[in-house]
Amino acid sequence: MPGVDVTLILGDTLIGDLEELPADSVAVGRAGAARDFCVVGTDDAGHILAYTDKPDQDTATERAVVGVYRFGDGGLLRTLLAEPGGGTELSALLRRYGARRSLVAVPVEVWWDLGSYDRYVAANRMSLTGRAGHSFVVTDDGTVVKRGEGALMAAQARWYRSLPDTAIGLAPRLLGEGEGWYRIELVDYPSLAELMLFEPLPEATWRLVLRRLAAVMESRLWAPTRREDPGLREWCERKYVEKTEQRLVSWKGWSRVRDERLIVNGVEIAAFAEVWPAAVDALRALAATAGPGSLVHGDMTFSNVLLARGYGTFKLLDPGTTFSDTGSGGRPVRHRQAAAVVRGRVRRPARGLVHLAADHIDMLGTVRLPATERTRRHGRRSDHRGRLRTRRGAAPRSGAVPVDGAAPPREPRSAVRPVRARPSAPRLRAGRTSSCRTCLTF
Repeated sequence: MPGVDVTLILGDTLIGDLEELPADSVAVGRAGAARDFCVVGTDDAGHILAYTDKPDQDTATERAVVGVYRFGDGGLLRTLLAEPGGGTELSALLRRYGARRSLVAVPVEVWWDLGSYDRYVAANRMSLTGRAGHSFVVTDDGTVVKRGEGALMAAQARWYRSLPDTAIGLAPRLLGEGEGWYRIELVDYPSLAELMLFEPLPEATWRLVLRRLAAVMESRLWAPTRREDPGLREWCERKYVEKTEQRLVSWKGWSRVRDERLIVNGVEIAAFAEVWPAAVDALRALAATAGPGSLVHGDMTFSNVLLARGYGTFKLLDPGTTFSDTGSGGRPVRHRQAAAVVRGRVRRPARGLVHLAADHIDMLGTVRLPATERTRRHGRRSDHRGRLRTRRGAAPRSGAVPVDGAAPPREPRSAVRPVRARPSAPRLRAGRTSSCRTCLTF
C-alpha cells in the first residue's frame, strides 16, 4: 500500500469550507475553549511540533484539531499500527507518523464539533445559514424567524396565509410577520433530502412515500384550488427555464456538472447540457397547452418537504420565490400548474410541467430519452442560448439519465447501465473517545 494516501474524518465533525486537504496534513480551526479539544503547536511554516490533549485553558484557540486528517503514505500508516506496543490511539499515531513524515496544520474557517449535546445543539442552530440572501434563526420558544428581501418575505408569508382549510396542516403555522421577516413554528421532522442522504430506506419505501405525497397534495391542495390562469405560460418560462439557468450559472461547480459525465456510486450520470435542451423544449410545449392551474408550493425540492415517518404526514417549507409575481390588475399570481407522475402516467391537476413526457419518465423521477433522441443529442455538440454545451464526442448510451426535477422520485438503479467505478482508497474505522484519543484499526 505504499504511496496510497488515506483521509480520516471523525464521525462527530462537520466541515463547511474544506474541499481537499493536502497530503500529510491535519485540519485545525478556532474553538472557544481550548480545554475541550486537542491543540497543536506549530512552527512558523505550519509544521506540527506537538499535540496537547485538552490543555487546562479556558481561552480560545486557533489550533484546535477538528477531526479531519490526511496521511500521504498509507503503507507507513499500516506499519505503525502493526508495531508491537505502538498503541492505536490517534494522538500517539500522529506523533509517530509525524516523526517519519512531517504533518502540516491546515486552518478551516467553518466547522462544527458534535461530540457533546450542547455543541450539537449549537451546531444545528448555526448551520441554518440560509441562501441567496436569506437567514434563519431558531428561537428558544420553538419558532423560526426567516429574514430576507422584503417583497420575497411578504410573498412567502402570503403563501402560508393562502392555504385553504383542507391544506392548513401541510405547512408550519405562520405566527407573525413584518418588513423583511416572518415567523413560523419549528417542526423538527427530517426532510426527504436528509432521508435520502442518511437513511438506508429501501426503494419500495420511497415509492410509497412519494405516491402518498402526490395523493395528499392532490386531495388537500391542488384540487381544492384549481382554476384557470391565463398567465401560466409566461410564468413557467420564468420559473422553470430562466430561474434554473440563472441559479446554475452562479454555482461554483456549474462548469463541471454542465460539461462532464460523472460516476456516482458506480452509475454514469449524463452531463446537464446533454439533457437540458430537451427538457426546455418539453417544458415549453407543455406550458403552451396547459389547462387549469392550482395553488402549488413552487419549490418542492426534497429539502423543502418534511416527513413525520411514524405517521406518514408531510410539512412544506419555503414556498417558491415567484409567488411575488403579480398578474393582471396587480393581484398576486398564486395559482400555478402542478403535476405528479405515478407509474409513468400523469395524475391531475394537469399533464405535467415537472417531467419531459409521460412515456419517457419512470417512477423514480428519471427521464429516458427515446433511442433516436439519445443518439441525436449525445453524438453532437448542442447549444442552448450559447451557454450549455455537451462534451465533444460524448458516446450514445442506453438507460436513464437523471434530471433535476420536482416531485417525482428517482428511477431504480437497475434501469441505468452500471459502469465500473474507480477503486476507493483504504478507509480507517474510528471509535472516538476525544479529539486526540481515538483508536484506529483497518
